[in-house]
Amino acid sequence: MGGDAGPVRGGGTIAGSGRASILYGPYIEAAVATADSNLAFDASLRSRNPAWGLREVEAVVDAAARHGVRFAERRAMPANNLMLLFRKGG
Repeated sequence: MGGDAGPVRGGGTIAGSGRASILYGPYIEAAVATADSNLAFDASLRSRNPAWGLREVEAVVDAAARHGVRFAERRAMPANNLMLLFRKGG
């Protein structure tokens, strides 16, 4: 389960300095047990296309940083989803 810059690639141009960008959905976290439903969803996506699937939070954060977008906040949401808040610049 890897990372991909796709969801954050445009973040450096979409958000102005200090403005927020939010990603929402199921993710894989290294130190957190992944819900069985999320693992099944990941397997279903990958069975259709190996490039699809859940992304690792750490990989998304690293990809964002490479595009000038900093990780600001993580919030647990309903149904085993996460809200990841990013900001451009300082």
